[in-house]
Amino acid sequence: MSATEPAAMSPELHPMPLPAFAKTARPLPPFCNGRHAQSDQDDSKAGQNNSGSVQLPITVALADSVVRILVDVIVAGQKLDKATSLEFNNWSSARPRGAEPLPALSDEHDADGSDSEHDNAEDNSLAIKRSDDRENDRDAAHDSQPVHSVTSGANSTSHSNFTSNNNISSHNNFTSNNYVAEQGMVVMLVGDILRRLNFYCALHDAELCSALMAFYDDVKAQAPAAYVDPAFAQAAQQLDAMVLEKAGTVLRWHGRVLLDSWAQLHDWPRQLLPANAPSSRWPARYLQLQGYPDVIDGCPAWLALRGAAEFGTAEFSAAEFDVSALSAARTTVAASKAYEPAVHRTEQRALHWPAERAAMAYAAPRFVRANLLKTTAAQLMQSLADEGIQSQPVPGVDTALWIQSDSALFRSRAFAAGLFEQQDAGSQLVAAALPVKAGLRVIDACAGAGGKSLALAARMQGRGKVLALDIEAWKLDALGQRAKRAAAHCIETRLIVGTKTIKRLVDSADCLLLDVPCSGSGVLRRNPDGKWRDAAQSLAQLLPVQADILQRYSKMLRPNGFMLYATCSIFPSENRQQIDKFLAANPHFNLVHDCTISPAQTGFDGFYYALLQRAVQ
Repeated sequence: MSATEPAAMSPELHPMPLPAFAKTARPLPPFCNGRHAQSDQDDSKAGQNNSGSVQLPITVALADSVVRILVDVIVAGQKLDKATSLEFNNWSSARPRGAEPLPALSDEHDADGSDSEHDNAEDNSLAIKRSDDRENDRDAAHDSQPVHSVTSGANSTSHSNFTSNNNISSHNNFTSNNYVAEQGMVVMLVGDILRRLNFYCALHDAELCSALMAFYDDVKAQAPAAYVDPAFAQAAQQLDAMVLEKAGTVLRWHGRVLLDSWAQLHDWPRQLLPANAPSSRWPARYLQLQGYPDVIDGCPAWLALRGAAEFGTAEFSAAEFDVSALSAARTTVAASKAYEPAVHRTEQRALHWPAERAAMAYAAPRFVRANLLKTTAAQLMQSLADEGIQSQPVPGVDTALWIQSDSALFRSRAFAAGLFEQQDAGSQLVAAALPVKAGLRVIDACAGAGGKSLALAARMQGRGKVLALDIEAWKLDALGQRAKRAAAHCIETRLIVGTKTIKRLVDSADCLLLDVPCSGSGVLRRNPDGKWRDAAQSLAQLLPVQADILQRYSKMLRPNGFMLYATCSIFPSENRQQIDKFLAANPHFNLVHDCTISPAQTGFDGFYYALLQRAVQ
């Protein structure tokens, strides 16, 4: 297949209903569809959403915990998992009861009235944390907290010196029964606000709201060629910096008001502001922002420019993009006479940037992968149900279960027994695309903590060898522990100490996995703090690293072997464009097929993979 020829697509598609975890439509807030926010009397009842499930009210204590974590991440620059762990560690019964909580400022005093050698470069890039590692770290932060009664109070100070580590507000209403649920509530709120940080803060800061609207008005007036102009990129960088600066101010001075507006937007019970609190200006700003979908979806300026440059600028209307008509499609594809795919390949329509951007505003669902060395997906579902953990199978991904209950997975007996690993369903599809079988020698050249190495070992029935390479020893040590728990004894870890490590493995692999470092654009909803890092500059640095890894590491593959290039990105510049350049320079490789896994179309995280076969020379 030539470098420019499109990947093979099957004309036979079998649509199925979009799963519940792939929701892409956001309901209107109460004041925009003729209803009003719940009264205090309604909020005093057990809150229920439309499906009838009980909603925990947002109390002052929970709101203050959310604010502290957000301030740590946005102002202090801490990693989200670390900030969350620190906050939960402060939920201690040893703290005094009855401490005065932080005073809530009304929106009356908001910003309206204020003036207001080459190996080293490669190794640094490979140190970027990959999606499945982040996912496990984030959930470990949630699950690792001890279950005990939390009845903590707080040291209260003024807003002027309010910081995340010095002020612990009252948690008198926390009990051992709802401790985990309240932690889950905090994690959910923090994640949702980070995913749409510019939107929520613009509701409470007039200057930021005006700056966002002016920037996107300018974007609409420009030709697409201007999106790659350095001056435009600098303007986007300055706007994103302004978002972070304003977010710190809004959170420290109006954090509870922001959380109260979140509750009203989601028709959620809350116990934050008194009934006689002054009326807020934020509903009017919400209506102003309705013509700015980038802001509504929480898209930072750098990402808006990158998405427009990669995919185009066309927006969609309800008539053009019918959420109810979205479906994931499955088909059996004989990609090559040399093998049959391990699972049905999931074919996707062409990616539509506004839909992908909107999908990034939603929390990622929780998936686990059944360890085929010890169980099956059906058996695992029953084992989890025995522990009160509800799950469902995922059509098209034979090893995946969708976890529906907010349960501490890492404390379960099933996890301790090695019956599953937490791994996104899209990541499982990527691992299944490499045609491994028992007895083969497989190399995972950018293994990280080894989520895909473990999946490959399970599909090989534990026979043969999976050589997991990485530049960071601690990740390989973590993989060793995971492999022991999973009984994946065919995994061998090896530290990359220089170019000699790769040269010694030339022509040694039957199958090769290159899960290269990337921008992580496909997993931003799972790592919402990543939206507000300087990803635009890192992408420019990553593209040559990806090309170099693809060129040099491909030499480890034997003739007639299969190589899978993969990223957790949806950007064509990191995906098919890299493959096209590689094929043009390496005519002894053929493209079998490639696939972009769309968050908007599947509900999974975003991934790309390309399966290539090396010809017999």
